[in-house]
Amino acid sequence: MKRQNFFLALLLGLMLGLGLRGPIVQAASLPFSVQAQTGTAQRKGAGSYFDVVVAPGKATPLNVVLKNTTAKPVKVAVRFHTAATGANGQVDYAGTSKPAATLKVALADLVTGAKSVTIPAKGQVTYKATLTMPKTALDGLIAGALTFSPAKAAKAQGSGLAIVNRYSYSIAVVARNTDRTFTPKLAAGRTTIATVAGAKTATLTLANTSATFLNQLAVTTTVKNLTTGKTTKRQATGMQMAPNSQFGFQLALPGDQAGRYQVTTAAYYVEDAKGAYVGPKGQRYRYRLTNRQTVTLTAAAQAAQAKAAAAQRGGWPWFVYAASAAFAVLLLVIALLVVLLLRRRKQ
Repeated sequence: MKRQNFFLALLLGLMLGLGLRGPIVQAASLPFSVQAQTGTAQRKGAGSYFDVVVAPGKATPLNVVLKNTTAKPVKVAVRFHTAATGANGQVDYAGTSKPAATLKVALADLVTGAKSVTIPAKGQVTYKATLTMPKTALDGLIAGALTFSPAKAAKAQGSGLAIVNRYSYSIAVVARNTDRTFTPKLAAGRTTIATVAGAKTATLTLANTSATFLNQLAVTTTVKNLTTGKTTKRQATGMQMAPNSQFGFQLALPGDQAGRYQVTTAAYYVEDAKGAYVGPKGQRYRYRLTNRQTVTLTAAAQAAQAKAAAAQRGGWPWFVYAASAAFAVLLLVIALLVVLLLRRRKQ
């Protein structure tokens, strides 16, 4: 009887051991807040970011109040970024996207200031940076941001897991020589077809070739496989591009067939109730760009892409196989214990 109770206890322990306990993780928030201190160079009606008008060769301060909400001093790292356009068709102020090669003046090169600042416990400091405009007059505007993040990334501890939180605040900076607006201009580049994240994808390069923001961008792209006749369509609205920037408008394609593809695009930007062009959802726009091009994906290129995608995916890590084997052994032990217990009960 004692032996039977021992086996029952062992079986129960093994079954409880099969339960997967998920890690409990609490994400940390930023221990400080930021607020721009706008000055006399600020444009009228601008928001809570820096939107300044500065003459060529002149400078203006960019002051930011940082408040510490914790009982310990906080060291903050400061970075200067030039605005770009991310893959999702939105302005990227955090420096994760690369500016276009057509960008002649980068805002990050015009800002000077300390690379870090320490905020006392339950206190505040005023961070001071300076923006110096180029001596040559700008035919447009430049844009970027001041980014503030903890100098030491916070770690959220869990059950056997640690997540590094890299939160930050970005305050946009827009500068021009004269208080006026500028005309945006959109251009279409080359379309490529390649495997992106395991899926066959057509990518059309869209470039804002003007030194101003390109707003309310709506794009409709249709890709037709001239070999099979199948068409794929993607439509996106409400996008925005930074001055002199570009991004790849992507469209996932079915199948992995080589062949010739016809790519047709219509892009609309700057909404205007009296605009001459009607967009994909009935809105009217001032400007429109149309583009059609043919892309050939050879069998050799298709095979090379498939091979590269398979190599990138790779196999399961070794510890996954080890865990699977251990789990199988555990199930076998449980099955043997159950059989043994049933036999002893019959006896």
